[in-house]
Amino acid sequence: MKLIRLIASPVLMYILAGLYALMLAVATFVENSYGPAIAREYFYYAPWFILLQLLQAVNLSAMFLQGSYFKRISKGSLIFHGAFLFIWLGAAVTHYVGVTGVMHIREGETVNSMMKDEGAGMEKTSLPFSVTLNDFRLERYPGSHSPMSYESDLVIKSENESPLQATIRMNKVIDVDGYRLFQSSFDSDEQGTVLSVSYDRPGMQLTYTGYFLLFVGFVWTLFSKKSRFGRLRKELGEMKNNAPFCLLFFLILSGISSIQVLSAQQKSVSSQQSPIAAQHPLVVSQLPCVSSLHAEKFGSLVVLNPNGRLEPVNSYTSAILRKLYGADQLNGMDSDQFFLNLLSFPDEWGAFPFIKVDNKELLQRFGRDGNYIAWQDVFDADGNYILTNEMNTIYAKPASERKRLDSDLLKLDESVNIVYRIMQHQLLPLFPDGNDSQGKWYSPGDDLSAFHGKDSLFVTKIMDWYIYELGNGVRSNDWKEADKIIEMMNIFQQAKAKVPTIDNQKVKAELLYNQLNLFFWCRLAYLILGGILLFIACGEIIADFKWGRKLSGILIALLTIAFLTHTAGVLLRWYICGHAPWANAYESTTYCKSKQPHRTIISLN
Repeated sequence: MKLIRLIASPVLMYILAGLYALMLAVATFVENSYGPAIAREYFYYAPWFILLQLLQAVNLSAMFLQGSYFKRISKGSLIFHGAFLFIWLGAAVTHYVGVTGVMHIREGETVNSMMKDEGAGMEKTSLPFSVTLNDFRLERYPGSHSPMSYESDLVIKSENESPLQATIRMNKVIDVDGYRLFQSSFDSDEQGTVLSVSYDRPGMQLTYTGYFLLFVGFVWTLFSKKSRFGRLRKELGEMKNNAPFCLLFFLILSGISSIQVLSAQQKSVSSQQSPIAAQHPLVVSQLPCVSSLHAEKFGSLVVLNPNGRLEPVNSYTSAILRKLYGADQLNGMDSDQFFLNLLSFPDEWGAFPFIKVDNKELLQRFGRDGNYIAWQDVFDADGNYILTNEMNTIYAKPASERKRLDSDLLKLDESVNIVYRIMQHQLLPLFPDGNDSQGKWYSPGDDLSAFHGKDSLFVTKIMDWYIYELGNGVRSNDWKEADKIIEMMNIFQQAKAKVPTIDNQKVKAELLYNQLNLFFWCRLAYLILGGILLFIACGEIIADFKWGRKLSGILIALLTIAFLTHTAGVLLRWYICGHAPWANAYESTTYCKSKQPHRTIISLN
């Protein structure tokens, strides 16, 4: 009986849960530092870790069977605890039934098996389908020669089914008979591909069911009278006799917390305002800088982004600046100014740290103390890209074996190559080909042989002329000639853009959308007004305030205005993009989180 009571003890549950959480934290650290393979070997797939999960399941099951503990708690808590059984069962099914491995295919070769990791080594495992590699393509960045994107043309054949032709890319997964195929790496001679293969449909269904029950149990607990929250509400109602003391104590704590938050925000703002100045003896004001008024005119031009959408240059450059710098402005300079400065003065701006790096090890390698490095930091004295060998090694690894440092290097490599392409005038698709049925747009640094006659003369010469006038504008503060060139580019776009056509009204609407930044202000209003309402609600629990309801009514009215403004922003975004902002799960989440959904981060993969 003592053993049964021990197994079904709530104390044992808390001990096991705490130990489990601690081991997960350590495993996460190991995975980030040494890679997923080491974490799986010593933690996730280790016998002691599986035993710990089994003990938790046995403890929880015993508590259910005994019933004495769960009779005292709410139904929400019961569902919450029961969800863990589904999660652990899903983990067990994934471990013992799930399949993961790699498939290596050469061009022209057909493979119907994969190499599965069995712990003691790799074992060949048959698959219910065959895969033929017709062609593998690798595109490299022109500056660093790092892989920019790679894809495989496959023919997949299952029993009693017609062959399926599909192209798998770095960010495109293919599902075949419950198996998921990922583009992982490639052969050094670029004649073969390596695919990651995984099968875990039963485990995923059980795990997701557990997560759903976990959420339901948590929400239910908040409104249950038998829950800890319900008991706290009852106890707080009994505290009204001590209202003055409690309110004074609450105000003191709130004041201290507010002061701490404001102090932290001030420090954060000051660090964001001058991160470059802290890392370099010179400051941004000492660099050549294009006028903000002229940059605004440049931002009103139109580009065709990688997703095939016509958008203002301002939206396009905003995505690039956030990708490189992690913010919408750089020391008070907007994205259009930054882009033009980088385009016109590559030597000056290339020497200053504006590429954000979160990895401290990489920052130390480049001798930087803050969070940013300069584009020139990744090149040696002879102009050679110092990360070439490391990048080739990383791309040769399967994605599952890449460490945290590898991921950070991939991110840095992408940022470096974005800057290079801007400097080479290759990342600014301004010029539509009026004779192209597909509506292709070209950057000034692209191969412009598709243009003929006067069009060819215009697109090949206009950018050099424009950059020359930008330099004159910085020196003389006279932007008339540069403004004229912008107008000439605008006329060319209006005349040559056939497919897709430019909708000037939508362009103006998107520029207004960017300028108003409605979602930021709505998010700020939700935070401030909601915080005040929470303060009033806490006060009304412990005391009766005559002014509480009136003030709450005013705040709710203001929140309603904020919500209507939020909705107006969504409708404006709907008009700009031509479809509802909840057309997919990502956009729906974005809408609920009050972000700026139209701005897609530039991805070159």
